[in-house]
Amino acid sequence: MLRLGALLLFLSLQVSAAEKWIRVTTPNFELYTPVSVKAAKEKILYFEQVREFLNKSTGGNVQDSRIPVRIILFKTEAQYSPYRFNEFASAYYSSGLDRDYIAIGGEVKESERTAIHEYVHLVARHARLNFPPWLNEGMADLYSNLEPRKDKVLVGAPIPERLYLAREKLFPLSQLLEVNVKSPEYNRKSHAGTFYAQSWALTHMLQLDKDYHANFNEFLKLIADGLPSEAALEKAYNKPLKSIEQDLVQYIRHKNSYNAAVLPIKFEKAEVVPDVTLVNDVTAKAILASLHVSTNRMEHSQVILKELESHASQNATAAETVAYAYWRKGEPAQALPYFTQALAQTSNPHPKLLMDAARICQTQGKSDEGIHLLQQVLLKDPDWQEARIQLVEQLLSSRNPQKALEEIRHIKKVNPDIAARFFIAAAYTEAANHLIPQAKASASTAQKYAKDMWAKESISRLLEYLNRAELAIQTAASQPVPELQQALTQEIQERDDLEIERPRLVRRSVTGDERVIEVSREDEVQEAVGILTRIDCIDGKARLHISRSDRDAGEETSKLVLAIYKPETVIVRGETGENGQFSLECGDQNRKIRVDYTLKTDAAFRTDGELKILEPLP
Repeated sequence: MLRLGALLLFLSLQVSAAEKWIRVTTPNFELYTPVSVKAAKEKILYFEQVREFLNKSTGGNVQDSRIPVRIILFKTEAQYSPYRFNEFASAYYSSGLDRDYIAIGGEVKESERTAIHEYVHLVARHARLNFPPWLNEGMADLYSNLEPRKDKVLVGAPIPERLYLAREKLFPLSQLLEVNVKSPEYNRKSHAGTFYAQSWALTHMLQLDKDYHANFNEFLKLIADGLPSEAALEKAYNKPLKSIEQDLVQYIRHKNSYNAAVLPIKFEKAEVVPDVTLVNDVTAKAILASLHVSTNRMEHSQVILKELESHASQNATAAETVAYAYWRKGEPAQALPYFTQALAQTSNPHPKLLMDAARICQTQGKSDEGIHLLQQVLLKDPDWQEARIQLVEQLLSSRNPQKALEEIRHIKKVNPDIAARFFIAAAYTEAANHLIPQAKASASTAQKYAKDMWAKESISRLLEYLNRAELAIQTAASQPVPELQQALTQEIQERDDLEIERPRLVRRSVTGDERVIEVSREDEVQEAVGILTRIDCIDGKARLHISRSDRDAGEETSKLVLAIYKPETVIVRGETGENGQFSLECGDQNRKIRVDYTLKTDAAFRTDGELKILEPLP
């Protein structure tokens, strides 16, 4: 028997699909909507304008044009309601396995502001800025009400409703800085107004107030380096948080005029002609279901997904939606036939669809088919570095290291955002071709670009293998290629785990112990270098006190307290004592360490996070 919620959703989807939905496309966007053709064209052209403006203002390419953003514009609130991300969001941005999504609710007021706000979220994610929620929303709001003025654009004019709400109520600043995407302040209508208003106000003050703007870039750099918001604010502005909070109250409640930035960039109309086509009911249902798949809320569309399976052999969009749904659930064997059906029905398949189908082929022992798909992509777009790196990985998996080496050498200058992945692939390729010194150099370069715990652990394991391989060659022993193959397989699997939102895995690497530590995708992982000053031992748990330090200068900047709940779950890297052990005795300490930790405040234990990896430093 169907649950009532699923039945209601099924009915709402039928109603939505019963209207005439259209697909409107430009080079960088595809928009699905039941609104008028005129309104749809205006919306998609405005997104093109915003994209071009942000390209010019940031000096870079904010979006990969190979993968158009999918916009779903609802006509009424009733249509939008089943897809609402939380109880108040009138629009939202979501990064799916297949592409980026922006959903805009029916009857949205100030739709231009909404479009910019959500697109700024997309830009921040593609730039891997990893802002905390308050700054992410504050920056999106700051740009959202831009005002074109002849050959210039005004950015950061006050938003009246944000200012009004901020003057009505404020959270303690420490509370605002600790909000995450699961916090009630972020998700509940009763709290969110204040959160958004105060986030906008704080960001506005930091970037545009005469007493703060000069240090704003330094603050952003500290955030990018992984410093928590409070520590980054105090260091960048050389003030305690209490003083910054007092300044913010004054800024919100007692200021009569506010600065804005004038950028010498013309907000030009998009010179493209949108293409408009009607879509049938099955395609409309598939597009709506894909929105739930993108946010990993497929339980809301189970009825529709089952219906789409029956249409997959005649409808490419239905097949594609079902394929990604199974992949998102971690069932690649079930996903593969639907990827195959989607490709068979498309005369000019989307390159991302080809790449993802190739990855699924690899997991299902169909490496030759996957390699053929990637070669199709590169025939059309030989400069797509991500596709070529994936081809290298799949050639290595299929035991073709010589061809992999040829492919890796096609890339002469790698894009910084995929540099870590490139140099890891290069190291595996060189090692498989017995070029151990070159492989070690590539792995070392990868370390410079790796930004998270997962990549660092992968590189650490690779370097250990390379050191053993080098020793084996020096002693005329055979090179342990099977071990390399196993390491490569693990590297690719862990990357897939990240993308489909399975728990992330880290393995102890110093002693060869294969104990696995799971870290949820929702966990925010940070890195710190500092001096371990004291360890408190309390009822089988431990509390590490660390003086955080600047990586280059070695100077103290802030205090960090980390919890160890279960010592056996901590990974130890680098220098160790006898038998690969590292002793942590209770009491005062004075040793330099590097740590990776999950950012989880434990008020009862008085800690800022939980230790995951510890590396003693010389």
